[in-house]
Amino acid sequence: MKKDIVLEELFSTRINHALELSLAMDENYNKVVKKEEILLNKLGKIKLSNKQRLAVDRALSASNACSAEYGRIAYRQGFQDAIKLMAELLKLM
Repeated sequence: MKKDIVLEELFSTRINHALELSLAMDENYNKVVKKEEILLNKLGKIKLSNKQRLAVDRALSASNACSAEYGRIAYRQGFQDAIKLMAELLKLM
């Protein structure tokens, strides 16, 4: 139980601080963000009715939420795998 609390603290610290710095420095991520901004601006210029705009907004929001959860879980899994690998390597020493 205590191990899970420590892992959660480490995970939280890394994802809430170090991740932002990594994202800011990652060229591919920044290219994708710029493309997203351009496409969202184009979408904003289309004359959609309120009902259409709401439908698009809900679909994009659901897609973003899904991607965010996937990323969160993938990051956590990678973090746990790294800790397990380090523990295994320490056993070999």
